[in-house]
Amino acid sequence: MTHRTVRCAAAMLLLAACALAPGTARAQGSGYGEPVKTAPRDTSRFLPDWLHLHAAIGVGWLASPIQIRQIYQAGQGYELGLEARPADAWRLRLNAE
Repeated sequence: MTHRTVRCAAAMLLLAACALAPGTARAQGSGYGEPVKTAPRDTSRFLPDWLHLHAAIGVGWLASPIQIRQIYQAGQGYELGLEARPADAWRLRLNAE
């Protein structure tokens, strides 16, 4: 067997283990027969549960050859937006930078 075949087989086994592992995890109580407690509902929200605000602030820095640095400008970045989550697997964002 070549090293490439061994690495490929090991990667496939790791992927299979990762795919199977989350299915075996279960939520449990304290272990003494007590039911799991749930947190009270968050009443501080002013938006519906399916709508979320998000914001980001960042600093840009460019370490590259002089020809590239002359074209691009490093600096600060700001982002603000809304995110709608109509379903668990769907997210729709509207951003402004």
